[in-house]
Amino acid sequence: MSTLLEDSTARFLDIVKHRKIPADEYNVVFMGDSWVSKGVGADQNEQRELTNPSTTGSAIFLAAMEEAKKYNPLCIIHGGDAVFNGSKAQLTFFRSTVQNPAYAGDIPIFITIGNHDVYDNQQGNFSPDNYRKIIGDLHYSISDSCSDPYHFTFISLNNVSPDYKTLPSSEIDFLVNTLNDPAITHRNCFVGMHVPPMTDKWTDGFVVGRDELYAVLSQGKVRNLLVSHRHEISTDEGAGVEFILSGAGGAPLFVGQTFAIIVFTIKNIMDKASSIISYKIVPIGWSA
Repeated sequence: MSTLLEDSTARFLDIVKHRKIPADEYNVVFMGDSWVSKGVGADQNEQRELTNPSTTGSAIFLAAMEEAKKYNPLCIIHGGDAVFNGSKAQLTFFRSTVQNPAYAGDIPIFITIGNHDVYDNQQGNFSPDNYRKIIGDLHYSISDSCSDPYHFTFISLNNVSPDYKTLPSSEIDFLVNTLNDPAITHRNCFVGMHVPPMTDKWTDGFVVGRDELYAVLSQGKVRNLLVSHRHEISTDEGAGVEFILSGAGGAPLFVGQTFAIIVFTIKNIMDKASSIISYKIVPIGWSA
């Protein structure tokens, strides 16, 4: 059976090939930290803390997907922790849910690997095996190539497995090699990873690999860094790039936050080989 990444890539390339949405102005939806699983709610059994302590994850995530569809996006990007427990059951349920026509349906959805996605806390171990088989590769890139009018690239990196809160040299190499590929467009290039870099604002971020990441970002080939992990909506910046954090997709919120998604609008200026990227926060539920 194909993975969610393989299915979504095929759908993305079909959209590009047949120009199914306007290329001069289109939307991309970004959300993260959903903790989706079957049967999550206040009536869960005594094993709830092991399977999923969230009573909001699935309901908020489904509302987020319904809201996302209203924007007819080129794709949906999920910043990781799609599930609470990286078991086969939860990952399979997530995949079947997003591919339901009532939710994402034919909209491509690209997942960045999060720590919960690879940690089976019922078994007490980290393993990416279920994730690879059901969701897909731990890092990857999606692009419509420089010759196509969307000029969109998404590069997803892994900074949670096997070493949590670490961006290893292999991920930096993958990022550099992808950005240097002549077939990759930089006009609307987004890079995603689950855990944000440590900053004065995000003190629980990663440090190992941060300087190397900033050195790449400073080259001006990336428009935005997309991160999640913290259960809030927030922004920061580094190396001349704005960081957008979307972690309010269903998991228990930080105090004062509201469940929400982020909608990017990309306007390509065809005769100037440039674009204008804006975004807005769209609330999808109640506040903490």
